Amino acid sequence: MGKLKNCMPSIMEIVNNFSGVISFSILDKSTGERIDYNEKKAMATASTMKVFCLACLLQMVDEGKISLDDIVSVDETNYVRGSGVLKELHMGLELTLRDACMLMIIISDNIASNMVIDACGGVDAINRFIRKYGLKKTVINNRLDFSKINVASDLAVSPSEEFLSFLLKVQDEEMLSLEMKREFFNFLAHQQCVDQFPRYMPYNQYAPEVNQPLYMQVYNKTGFMVKVRVDTGYLEKDGKWVVYAIMSDECADLSFLAENEGNVALGKIGKIVYDAMLA
Repeated sequence: MGKLKNCMPSIMEIVNNFSGVISFSILDKSTGERIDYNEKKAMATASTMKVFCLACLLQMVDEGKISLDDIVSVDETNYVRGSGVLKELHMGLELTLRDACMLMIIISDNIASNMVIDACGGVDAINRFIRKYGLKKTVINNRLDFSKINVASDLAVSPSEEFLSFLLKVQDEEMLSLEMKREFFNFLAHQQCVDQFPRYMPYNQYAPEVNQPLYMQVYNKTGFMVKVRVDTGYLEKDGKWVVYAIMSDECADLSFLAENEGNVALGKIGKIVYDAMLA
């Protein structure tokens, strides 16, 4: 039994004590060892669905259909509240699609996300893109429009095994050109929301900016809604890679505080994986 599988008893203790439901797929790329739990269950993705939107848009850039330098603006068609900063700024504010992608990923800005979805041709176009890569249960149901989103699954759902499969296709296959693949990982590397899976890891995303060593890199996208916490992405340290999709729903803790039960549970599982694979 490998190191990752040896983690399962400790991980399952956390899962079994969690008030809701947890699903995960976690892969150690250096050994090929993988652990899964509830991996076939379609779970609410919350804002991690924005990873699919980002990859779709970057493929369209590769195809010459759009450019990251194209200008988009805040208007009534993309305005929505929820997470982000554009909701606090003035109507008509212009930014590039590159800026919109960055805001969508690093602070999960919902207006920026609608800009990206619209640039891709809408939800149906992104779902066609997803289907092209063999994801059968992964569905984006709506853009960010809270008049249509009453529960988290109204936004999007995906099983952890399909989400992991997609992340591996982005990294290892020819979904994107080398240039766009670099853009994809650059966006995820600037993620500011690291309070879930990497929560208890020795990771400081600001280290290079304050002349400190960066001991590891996290490339991730988180999502949160009432009852839901989700984290998907990649961990890299000393040439070793861990790829993961971990999802939780039906949590009894309805708060949006840092110590939300879902955040803490995913963080404890992340720390177990880190200690076994990367420490």
